[in-house]
Amino acid sequence: MIIMKFANNQNQLFVSDHCSKLSFTIGLLQFLVALYCEAINIYMLTYQHSVEHCIIHFVALEVIMELPKMYFEALLDNPLREIMHHNPTRVNRGKDIPFSSRSCFHKMARVVYKVTRSFYVSVVFYFVPFFVIVLNTFYSKVGDEHHAAK
Repeated sequence: MIIMKFANNQNQLFVSDHCSKLSFTIGLLQFLVALYCEAINIYMLTYQHSVEHCIIHFVALEVIMELPKMYFEALLDNPLREIMHHNPTRVNRGKDIPFSSRSCFHKMARVVYKVTRSFYVSVVFYFVPFFVIVLNTFYSKVGDEHHAAK
């Protein structure tokens, strides 16, 4: 999400507007892959019967989550990599840039960033830990009913 925010608010620091669009897209894809892997990770860890299986699945999904980062690091002489690694000083804040002065892509990118940030903060960050407890409770009840039926 940091990449998405930087690319949207500091697009003048990129070599061309195309590079800021590319970096925003890479950040969005990295966020979506992480969200997908988080959902699979919760599902897999909730329904495992042994600690060994939990560890194996967690490590496998951690490698999958690192794929977009590996792609980003593989960009050798790309200006995008140079800008993102050296953390230039922030010139613009998102709220200081008038919405009407943004390009069409950056208007959409701002809305997408705000929606994904709201979803992450409200649902993923706060709700998911409680959802795991509900899943474990539901799974134990279903498991008890399944064993009672046998």
